[in-house]
Amino acid sequence: MNTSRLIVALTALAVGSLALTGCTSSSDTDASAPSPTTSSVAASPSTSPAPSATPETGTPTPTIDLADPASWVVSATGIGPITLGGSAAAAAESMTAFTTTSNDGAPECPVTVYDSDAVPSIYIGTENVDSDVITSIRLGVGLVPDGATSPTTAEGIGIGSTVDELTAAYPSIAVTGEYNGTEYRGVQGDAGDWLVFSSGPSSDGAAASPVNTIALGVGPVPPTEFCG
Repeated sequence: MNTSRLIVALTALAVGSLALTGCTSSSDTDASAPSPTTSSVAASPSTSPAPSATPETGTPTPTIDLADPASWVVSATGIGPITLGGSAAAAAESMTAFTTTSNDGAPECPVTVYDSDAVPSIYIGTENVDSDVITSIRLGVGLVPDGATSPTTAEGIGIGSTVDELTAAYPSIAVTGEYNGTEYRGVQGDAGDWLVFSSGPSSDGAAASPVNTIALGVGPVPPTEFCG
């Protein structure tokens, strides 16, 4: 082999080596690490019901003992279950401890009288015989049975109380009228109704006689007759 062929062969070998080297490429193989997945769990709201408020309770209404009318309270608006402006028919159902007397046949005097040996009589009046609305009440009209016990006001005044006891219980009470030997002393309730106590007047130094009638709903001076 001559020198020129050897040079050609070596040159071809070198070119082939370069070609093989060019076919081999390096590539970056760094793989990005996957991002960690973050899972969030929302807190569930509490489903427990809020505590309910305790309802307020008012002052209980005192119980009225229908069998014991002596325990009934007298005020400017009524006596026990009987109230001014209330129903006369409903009141009649409550008067189980009394006998009943009505002025039937006397339209000019629409009054029902309730009598008892245990307490003074109670008179209930309406505007007319066709009305059921109570317009006046009186306690103690007529003679009081021996041994009877009177209902009283919250201050302790009832039929048989002395005038001294009456004026001590109601310091501002005043004489509101006088007729034929009877004095009237009255106090006015918050609703404008009058509570009037009748008694005999004092004379010649003698003490006034005890309270003999208590009237409601007839103004500061009761009429001389219940139906007047």
